[in-house]
Amino acid sequence: MKKINKYLILFLCLSLIGVLTIIYTNIKFYEGIIVMSPWITLLLLIPIVYTSKLKRESVSQKKIKAMLSLYIIIPVLLFLWTPQYTYNEAKLLVTEEYNTSTIVEKDINTVPVTGSFFSQLRTTRAYYFTIESEEQLKYVMVTAENGNIFETEQYWSK
Repeated sequence: MKKINKYLILFLCLSLIGVLTIIYTNIKFYEGIIVMSPWITLLLLIPIVYTSKLKRESVSQKKIKAMLSLYIIIPVLLFLWTPQYTYNEAKLLVTEEYNTSTIVEKDINTVPVTGSFFSQLRTTRAYYFTIESEEQLKYVMVTAENGNIFETEQYWSK
């Protein structure tokens, strides 16, 4: 039986932890608006690259350290790349802007948006709120990148 490489196990564990952390953060704080595929792909490529290099040649300690450093660099880049406003921060912006604390909670709290190619790599959605105001409903969306608030039409029917 072939001996399993300890670095491969380490890379697999770190990749799994990284992927789960990214997914949890995206869902818990950003309502799923962050485009995750580039980050998850990068994290999953590290053990794949290591395994392919290991099959062709022995991997030097220098290359192993470089691959391990990616597990520090990727989260830092992701942190710098994430939108400025979380869902709760956007909700606070809306309550302050409209002087209300009555936001109707919906099952889906985001709406699709389009923009430049660069912004599409960050997020393809905006936060969406329904506000009860003076016996009528107002619908607003907040861009996560800069906190701009726009009144809009009703997007989700329920």
